[in-house]
Amino acid sequence: MINPVPKKISLHVFVLVVLSVGIWCYLFRPFLSASTSLQGDAFPYLGHIRFYVENIMNGVYPLWDPLRENGNVNEFFLRRIGEFNPFFWFIAILNKIGFSFVVAHRLFCGGYYFLGVAGFYLLSRSLFRDQRVALASTLILLFSSLGNKAFESFILLEIVPAIWFAYFLLAFTQTPRFLFLLGATFCLMIINITYVPFYFYTAFLIFVVCFLVVYAPHVKEIYRRILGFVVSNKLLSVICAGLWMVTLVPGFFWYQTSRLGESLSMLRHVGSSDVNTATVGLDKVNEGGILTYLILDRQFVHLDKLELSDFYVPFFLFLVVLTAIWSRFNRRLILLFMFGFIMFLIGLADASAVHGFLYHHLPFFRYFRNPQFFLWLVVLPVLVLFSMEQMRVFLQDCKERTYDRRWMTLWVIVVHVSAVVFSLSVATVSCMVYAVIILSLIWILGQIWDKFPGHVGLWILWAAVILQPVEVFNHFASAYRSEPMHDYSFRYYYALPSSERISALLRTTNANDLKKRVQKGGQPYFSVRGYYEAAENLDDDILNQYIEIPFIAYDGVEQMSGEDVDYKRVERSMADFHNTAFVHSDRVPIATANASSKAWLISQSDEELKVLKFNANRMVVRTAFTQPKFLVRTANYHSRWKVSIDGKPAELFRTHVLAQGLWVPSGEHVVEWRFEDQWRYALAYFFVALYLGLLGFLIWLWVFSKKSF
Repeated sequence: MINPVPKKISLHVFVLVVLSVGIWCYLFRPFLSASTSLQGDAFPYLGHIRFYVENIMNGVYPLWDPLRENGNVNEFFLRRIGEFNPFFWFIAILNKIGFSFVVAHRLFCGGYYFLGVAGFYLLSRSLFRDQRVALASTLILLFSSLGNKAFESFILLEIVPAIWFAYFLLAFTQTPRFLFLLGATFCLMIINITYVPFYFYTAFLIFVVCFLVVYAPHVKEIYRRILGFVVSNKLLSVICAGLWMVTLVPGFFWYQTSRLGESLSMLRHVGSSDVNTATVGLDKVNEGGILTYLILDRQFVHLDKLELSDFYVPFFLFLVVLTAIWSRFNRRLILLFMFGFIMFLIGLADASAVHGFLYHHLPFFRYFRNPQFFLWLVVLPVLVLFSMEQMRVFLQDCKERTYDRRWMTLWVIVVHVSAVVFSLSVATVSCMVYAVIILSLIWILGQIWDKFPGHVGLWILWAAVILQPVEVFNHFASAYRSEPMHDYSFRYYYALPSSERISALLRTTNANDLKKRVQKGGQPYFSVRGYYEAAENLDDDILNQYIEIPFIAYDGVEQMSGEDVDYKRVERSMADFHNTAFVHSDRVPIATANASSKAWLISQSDEELKVLKFNANRMVVRTAFTQPKFLVRTANYHSRWKVSIDGKPAELFRTHVLAQGLWVPSGEHVVEWRFEDQWRYALAYFFVALYLGLLGFLIWLWVFSKKSF
């Protein structure tokens, strides 16, 4: 007989969960309070999120980033953070009520993880239909290294909606309701806009195949149940399908623009034979596999050396797996094992042949380079569910097969005594491990012989799970110390620039970016092709000197079209600021300047060029030249930049390898640079409103209308 899903959380479970969240917050207090630096990829992602949120709060949707590598297309980084995620507004609200942005971002990271843990509890409760097992699985996930990812990686941006999708999908298959269908759709919508959603869809496709194999006799029943709902709710089903398809549009646009090759990441693309610059070379993919993060001696022995990036689950889980290893197998255990093992093989990268085969035969595998993410997205949560299903079956056997209790008791004692012997053989094991072993033994024996009241057993279970993680995670407070703020994470100002501030405002980080690249002997992570070309072929000091000047006005123009660019000549011209601009086009009107004269360097506003407006995507200046000038804006050129003079379209040319140039007539004129067309911004704001409105509607359904659907 299948137990019904508990309709309410018992008071003891609620208290234990709240207490556990409080302990987790205390353990990670240096990270939540921003007194300790973020690690790994989480560091630059703070910059990406900050740049996006602060622009949006100022009414600017930042498709261009003027603060990185002399100006850069920002869509790549918007795709990485999933910019339409409505939960980012939590950061904006906290910032507005007085929290610094850095602290608001840390609170968002922790809160987003707790949101995922809440979804995992609902998933476990619906799956196991047992509050003890659901509580244990939730505590194990909460105190696993998955929470570390909030401060070391960005993968939680995809894991959290994936967990909630799993819950909504399970709930919908059990009881088809519009709430669950819309919830699953909304989660897919968030996943569609995250960094490379192929991680999730690869895992989901493999899960579906495994499910069809293992649950073949039950597929027809589930299909009829879902089909019946779809037939009865055609309009609602079509709306959900339409919402899912619409949110694929931003990713499709990025795919199309990346095929043009105008913006690329050479560090990722090197070694790839695909024409699309978003693809990743296989050698780059093989740098990151699961084995790098699965260090077993830090799992059992050298726990004080555990790092934020390492794999870790509470020791209680392994005791459960060993205790329940002799339990009968069922379809659910087979499904979880098969699914988790396949994803583990894929995540091994070049340590197994599976990933290499998929890379060469499935094109979308060429778009993501971190197969170890499957460890966090799939393997860890599935491991928790697998072990808890074992525990559920074991506890059920204890209740139904009372004649085997003595043998079960003997086996449990053998397992825990063996764990003690193992611990005694390792000098570095702390006393907390022995406490966990004792509490685990007491709890399991109590379940076998039915000796504990419900609430007493819950408290013993709680202590058995969290004691070791408390000791393990406590060392993070001293192991990680504060570091200087990332250059890309400083505040971006939108006040109109004064004549004294224009140079510093427009060129805040370009020089530092270039100097760091030279010192490291490497390339920018992501930039426009012209910047790569200039950095590779021009002297670094000359290039740095040139881009430090916001505007340069020339009297002469010379065409330099074709592939054979005379870089030495361009370099000499840039070094001495000769009065002739080299333009990469055969359409530009040419003019000859006095060979001995110099170009006019404009580093601050004056009567002949005054900056009127400036933000991420737009620059407006008023010119009053006494004669026609070829005006160069030394920010990186990109074909999606549009320029107008007095509201009339003008042609923008690539100049001096990487810069933007155009002819400006004499007299007073207003010149405006705008990145991308207006429809692109309208589409972006539509998605911002769509995600925010849909989240509000989903919360309303959950709170007020759950029974109606």
